[in-house]
Amino acid sequence: MNSKVIIFFLLAVAIGASSILVYWYYFSKPTAFPKSDQLVEKIQRVFPEASPNVIQDTVTIDERHRFVPFISKEGKYGVSYWQWEQHKWKVVSISTTGDIHVWKIDNNDPSTFYFIWNFHPDDRVNQLKLYLIRDRGYHGANRELWYEPRIQMEKLVEQKKSYGVLKMPAEWASSMNGLLQVGSTEPTGLFNNGITLNAGMYFGYIPYNKSGQEARTIHSVNGSSFQMGNFDHEYVRQLSKPEIE
Repeated sequence: MNSKVIIFFLLAVAIGASSILVYWYYFSKPTAFPKSDQLVEKIQRVFPEASPNVIQDTVTIDERHRFVPFISKEGKYGVSYWQWEQHKWKVVSISTTGDIHVWKIDNNDPSTFYFIWNFHPDDRVNQLKLYLIRDRGYHGANRELWYEPRIQMEKLVEQKKSYGVLKMPAEWASSMNGLLQVGSTEPTGLFNNGITLNAGMYFGYIPYNKSGQEARTIHSVNGSSFQMGNFDHEYVRQLSKPEIE
């Protein structure tokens, strides 16, 4: 065997080994998710301010994403977000507040978005109305004027537990995709990369108590948070009835 053959053989072996290693590191199937005591230990180590005490549940978003609501030693109701990355489960965000956020698994695909929350029981949230809203407005460029009508989509959610997960409704995702396609043809630059949409479009919610009155979420909105790595989310604004048409 001459030297060139040996070199090509060793190169092929190195490439094959590297490919296997890359697949193992980035694309291998997730291992079993950590147990509750391990989750408490990990949250405490990464973000001591969270002071976790009880893991309420482990909610599967998809194969590589988990939502873990918890109760702290001080009685706060918090949330944690977990992703399978680099061949291990990582906690990418922890918060001691439970107000609603949208977790964007793939920022370019609204069908992968999830509403996440964990309201403190003292706030007595019995029902949620979630909204996708775009305010009406006018935009102009090059002596042309565009009118944007108001968009308002509503989703009613009955609150059975303190925490909840809701996948983005299909009709909402379809509307957002449609707006992005329209926006990509606009010369005004109103639309950015990813699902940021324009400044007039946002998610909102109104919480209601058992009596049908707007609930005050004072126990669920004050706290601290931590995040790291590849984690994309959006705050959901709390609205009031006068803001809804």
